[in-house]
Amino acid sequence: GQRMGTYYENFCEKSLGTTNELPVVIETDNNAPLNYSRTDVNCDKTGTCYDVSVNCKDTRIAVQVRTNKPFNGRIYALGRSETCNIDVINSDLFRLDLTMTGQDCNTQSVTGVYSNTVVLQHHSVVMTKADKIYKVKCTYDMSSKNITFGMMPIRDPEMISITSAPEAPPPRIRILDTYSREVETVRIGDKLTFRIEISEDTPYGIFARSCVAMAKDSKSTFQIIDDEGCPVDPSIFPAFTPDGNALQSVYEAFRFTESYGVIFQCNVKYCLGLCEPAVCEWGRESVESWGRRKRSVSNETSSEEDMTLSQEILVL
Repeated sequence: GQRMGTYYENFCEKSLGTTNELPVVIETDNNAPLNYSRTDVNCDKTGTCYDVSVNCKDTRIAVQVRTNKPFNGRIYALGRSETCNIDVINSDLFRLDLTMTGQDCNTQSVTGVYSNTVVLQHHSVVMTKADKIYKVKCTYDMSSKNITFGMMPIRDPEMISITSAPEAPPPRIRILDTYSREVETVRIGDKLTFRIEISEDTPYGIFARSCVAMAKDSKSTFQIIDDEGCPVDPSIFPAFTPDGNALQSVYEAFRFTESYGVIFQCNVKYCLGLCEPAVCEWGRESVESWGRRKRSVSNETSSEEDMTLSQEILVL
């Protein structure tokens, strides 16, 4: 038939003890097994029980529902039933993806905590007491991590030995030759790829700034990436470029005049998703460097802790 009138979605609160209560609001428990009884808060009066789990991604929150018998109805974000919903037809396993930005699902965020409210509704239009409301939340850890790289004593002056003791999430430094092999021995002028890596299976990205090269005795210091994330002298150490979740710079091996040992040290931070590049001016050229993310005026007042990466090498 023809559509008559206009449908409005509303949410009202009523005191406990009334006969026509709204669905109970439930905090999800990802580890709860599907062995509920009919009197369990996760079960409705029809005997349908719901196992709701949350999977936190970098751009969305995936809410998966498993039931003990086929479900017919719809699942949607409260207040966004027309733009953020899934119709369910006779299924015991279904999923709703909540976008983390924009107004389609109206996901709320405060300092790394993203939250929303999901409704499991039997009727296509009307909410009843048999329906369920779940509050879902994803909390992202934006704290910095520390990792240190040191060099073992080298008797052969042409050999490089690198050891690492990374912490979780495990960033690491690798030095590769032109054949993409990790190297232990280099000479001055060898073409090397300096990489800062984290796992590909993570919602985080990284950026680096304030990188310096120091003589082993710490008497000589040379800044290679400045506080803004731009290269100081691209002819010696070029800008970082992204390679998946990693940062890399292709340079030629160098050392200090009176020291074979060279220590590299960088400040590294995490971003949620890929970091944005800095725009660096070098002469008449403008170069993008993934040494840091761009900051707005409001972001410049925020406080974030640095993570320090260091590595000591020997160059002949």
